[in-house]
Amino acid sequence: MNVKDRYRVVPPGGGQPLELIIDVGASVAEAYADVAELLELGADQISLLLRNPPGSALPMFHLRLADDVTLRSSAPPGSVLVAELAAGASGGDGTLGQAPDWLREASG
Repeated sequence: MNVKDRYRVVPPGGGQPLELIIDVGASVAEAYADVAELLELGADQISLLLRNPPGSALPMFHLRLADDVTLRSSAPPGSVLVAELAAGASGGDGTLGQAPDWLREASG
């Protein structure tokens, strides 16, 4: 039996959340790769943040791209992950550079 965890992913700039379905033992690095694929971006172009429940000391928690940490240990299944463009992901002129058309249009 292949058990999967589900997460909602808010794309950069907001918009309709996407669903990430990932193996229970997947690393945070695998989650970065899967989310990047959903967004048509490279894993190095995004940062993933865990949206903490209301009333938490920190509203967001950055998930570092790591092979040695499972996503499940960092973010409980059903959590909301927020994808942001990583520093340097935009072009030097402040544009979204090589971002997919849907992201440039949503941000412009």
